[in-house]
Amino acid sequence: MKDQRILMQSLVGRGDAVDGTVFNWVYPVGPTYWGQAANDIAYIKQLHDGDLSDVKVGFVYFDYPFGQEPIEILKTLSGKEGFDLVLYPVPLPGSDQASVWSKVRRDKPDHIISWMLGGAHVVASKEMKRNGIPMEKYIAVNWLNEVDISNIGAAAAKGLKRGTNVVGGQDIPLYKEIMTELYDKGKGNGPVEKTLDVFYNTGLAMYSIVFEAARQAASLHGHPITAESYKAGLEAIEKFDANGLMAPITVTAEDHGGGGRTRIEMWDGATWVPQTDWIAAYQDVVWEVVKESSSKFDGN
Repeated sequence: MKDQRILMQSLVGRGDAVDGTVFNWVYPVGPTYWGQAANDIAYIKQLHDGDLSDVKVGFVYFDYPFGQEPIEILKTLSGKEGFDLVLYPVPLPGSDQASVWSKVRRDKPDHIISWMLGGAHVVASKEMKRNGIPMEKYIAVNWLNEVDISNIGAAAAKGLKRGTNVVGGQDIPLYKEIMTELYDKGKGNGPVEKTLDVFYNTGLAMYSIVFEAARQAASLHGHPITAESYKAGLEAIEKFDANGLMAPITVTAEDHGGGGRTRIEMWDGATWVPQTDWIAAYQDVVWEVVKESSSKFDGN
């Protein structure tokens, strides 16, 4: 047998790779974009007392594969729940969104799910203000961080929401331990201000998963850790949240994603406030999309 290798893609990677029956050695541990979009719809449904039949949802997205990825599942959920889905493609690099937000203003969606990155969120916020669209309608993909908030303006961004798979802010046991044991003793790696960001928390979550799998592998099969024992360690991870850092994950041989949980957070002008518990909604629909996509994979 050839030497095996584990491909870790924690919180990133192709969505259908969560299907462990097809991608045996690939572990994109964390929710797929399909799952995150489905959870956004579950949150919107919660806001409307469980009835989406008279709700209009706008989807503003980069018009290339990353942005397009949630469209299929949003269309499926639109048919299932009865909400009106309106698509608003944004040409790359996202610096010109004037026509998109003018159309949003005319269409008057009740909620806007945004699948863009970085500075495009800043441009969107300016266009929303220009068009008189409340920030409270905006639910961003997880790739929106404190730099974006600063560029929008802390007060101007109040009410903005994002889906996330890690906790925002610094009120996190692991973060506090790093500050106490490293930065407070002058041993920190890099400027401390670079740690005040959700992307730092995302990096901590990624490495926490890697180290927890190694701990499990060593506990189960000892040293040295091999690809096979590390795979077993990954699949022994159960309800692991890195002491409150992220959504709890349970990895199995079938589900390499860990359960698909995210939550919605809202910027209150000073910090991120959770709007939901960690949820994994519409898993039957999500896994239909996963299986349909993974069935096309040819590993040869």
